[in-house]
Parts: sequence; C-alpha cells; structure tokens
Amino acid sequence: MSYYLILFGLFSFGFALILLGIILRLGRFRPMYTLRSIPVYAQREVLNLSIPIGLGFLTIGLMGVFPEFKDPLTYPLLFLFLTTVVLAVWQPWWLKPAWLRWMEDNYGHVLEEMFAEARAMGRREWAEQVKTQEGLERWADSVAKKHGWRRLQR
Repeated sequence: MSYYLILFGLFSFGFALILLGIILRLGRFRPMYTLRSIPVYAQREVLNLSIPIGLGFLTIGLMGVFPEFKDPLTYPLLFLFLTTVVLAVWQPWWLKPAWLRWMEDNYGHVLEEMFAEARAMGRREWAEQVKTQEGLERWADSVAKKHGWRRLQR
C-alpha cells in the first residue's frame, strides 16, 4: 500500500512541476519574476528547471511501476539530471518567457530597477497592467520615461 502511495506521490509531484513549468513559460504568474528570491527556488532564473525536474520524478515513478525497464530508464534520468544542472548554471535566452526576453532586450541594463518599481507599485496592480504585451510595453516605457532611462538599441 505505501509503495503505491509513494509512486502516486512521485507522479503527482512530477506532473505538478511540469504544469508549473508550462504555466510559467507561457507567461503566467509574471509577478513571481519581480521577487528578489522566490520560496523553494533560489533565483527566478531557475523557474525553468520545473519541467526537467518534473520529468525526472515521472521517470523515477516509471522505474517503480516497470522494474524490468529500470536499467534502460537510467539513461533518460541521467540526461534529465545533467540538463537540470546545465540549466541551473546557464539559462538559454530562448527558454525564457517572451515578455521577459522583451524586457531584457529593451531594458536589460535597468531590469532590476524596473522590477523594483513593479514591487513598489504592488504585485496585483502591476500584474493587471502587464497582462498583455502592449500593456507591458506601455508600463515599461512610462517607467523608463519617469526615471530618464532609455531603451537599448539592438
């Protein structure tokens, strides 16, 4: 009985992490990126580790359900572990949400100050303003104008 509860927990946790990673990748929960540090995660850049870690938990669960495939499933598990380590050290540009890439491309030199402005505004109010890309651009341009910041030229 407890064996099946452990397997259920592994699958549930794995699916929850994958779902969290997909939701964050789609640009939901933008206020999480304004926090200096996020509970559970050390830095906001490691939010994208949710998907490979979730896949790792699913692989471990599959090893428990199908013990005859334990050895072949070791290789994907090692690959997921190495992927997680690489992503913890280096995050590729294309893996970040589109709105965050836009912010880094245009206001990367003052990004932390922009997020500080968002924290001062209040998470809910800021999230309401930046629901769309157009809203994000309007907010970023107004804050930059207020502080005399300029957009980066690419």
